[in-house]
Amino acid sequence: MLTVLYMNGEGVKQDRQLAMRFACETGIGDHFEEMVAINAKIGPPGKKFKYCDYVVSMFEINFCVAYESEIADQKRIDALHSMSSGWPKEQQDEFKTLMRANEAYVVAHGRGETDLGGTIRGVRVNGVEERLRDKFLAALQAFESGHFPHGTAIDYKKADAALNLLYRRALAVAEAHKKDYEGSIQPEGIQNAEQAWLKYRDEWVIFAKLHYPSTDADAWLTLLTTNRAESLRMTLCGINNKDSECPQR
Repeated sequence: MLTVLYMNGEGVKQDRQLAMRFACETGIGDHFEEMVAINAKIGPPGKKFKYCDYVVSMFEINFCVAYESEIADQKRIDALHSMSSGWPKEQQDEFKTLMRANEAYVVAHGRGETDLGGTIRGVRVNGVEERLRDKFLAALQAFESGHFPHGTAIDYKKADAALNLLYRRALAVAEAHKKDYEGSIQPEGIQNAEQAWLKYRDEWVIFAKLHYPSTDADAWLTLLTTNRAESLRMTLCGINNKDSECPQR
């Protein structure tokens, strides 16, 4: 952070030499001078220097992914707070419970249903988790705009049956491949994510009954179950992309 501040002169007097010093002291400045030269050459006048635009090592990439994730998290939190601040207290309280359940599912899915092999596992997990967090916010924004899901008891029954088949298939494939390499997706990870999702699903129905009472519970259940199947199918194909559930090229 000090590197970027002194490089751009943000809140402090611009000092490129000092910026380079901070980069080297943190251990991420091995090729910093080259990055500065590239930035000065190709960047338009007034363009701010962004260290993460030029990272090459896995240490630097993981650092930047974590940094950008924190910024994205704060933007989502601000958006969710702005959206819910005018709701009745009972709805706000239930919404907080829902958000905790959603985050628990996000983490369980990211850590338990994502390939943890290789040096980019952190980047991979972060991407999976960010995608679910973004979908949660986008869905709420759509609902607040009056775009509600549709679904009957029959629709939910079909979606639930399809998810159960997919879940059993994912467990079987994970069991067959759990020793392929260190970091392979494990059956236990899928089971933990499923349990976390069930709690999230139930909390959503409780919240929706309070905040969106005109939409039937079966519509929410159908949507949530379909979304879970989509995520689980991605997990299954991540274990074995030749499985019959996966699109073949």
